[in-house]
Amino acid sequence: MIDRFFWSILSFLLTNLVFLFVAFLILIIYLISEITQQFAFAFIATIVFIIFYNILFLSYLLTMYIKGLKQIEQKSRYLLLVLDVKADELLPFSFLGSLRKSHMLEEMLLEQ
Repeated sequence: MIDRFFWSILSFLLTNLVFLFVAFLILIIYLISEITQQFAFAFIATIVFIIFYNILFLSYLLTMYIKGLKQIEQKSRYLLLVLDVKADELLPFSFLGSLRKSHMLEEMLLEQ
């Protein structure tokens, strides 16, 4: 299954291609027909729009990526703590192991 992050990048690239095609189409029409300055303004406005769109969309992708990393990190930390606790259960008569287990359980409860 293709995830949401991949589809976001794909839509970002396709939208950029469409915007660039429109911008250069406007520029070619302006250069060939030499009409008024409105085409030059439209070209510049399209390029500025592409730049701001890129900044906005790339910041959105970066935010989504960072949120995903944080969720993975939290799940991994929880899993590692559970595995540590399970490993300590193999040494039930170890005083140090039981102290460490109680400390790790407190950390897990505080994080959630």
